Amino acid sequence: MLKSHRLDISFSLPLSLLSVGVEAKLDNINQLKVKGLVLGPFHTLQPNNPPTLDLKTIDPTKGTEDAFVSLLEKAHKKGKS
Repeated sequence: MLKSHRLDISFSLPLSLLSVGVEAKLDNINQLKVKGLVLGPFHTLQPNNPPTLDLKTIDPTKGTEDAFVSLLEKAHKKGKS
């Protein structure tokens, strides 16, 4: 019987650096039969001010929308969701 495994790896890097690292490892991730990637949080939120939560905007300290889109496109081309 095939067992499902979950591997949690946490990175506290800006998205721009994280995406470069993940993009470079997509082939290795593919060999491990990983089906999806969970990334985040990248949203903006001012400390102690919940009404400022914006789930549609990437926090500039975490990276750019272009870096995020590039990572998603490359992951999708490798069959990752």
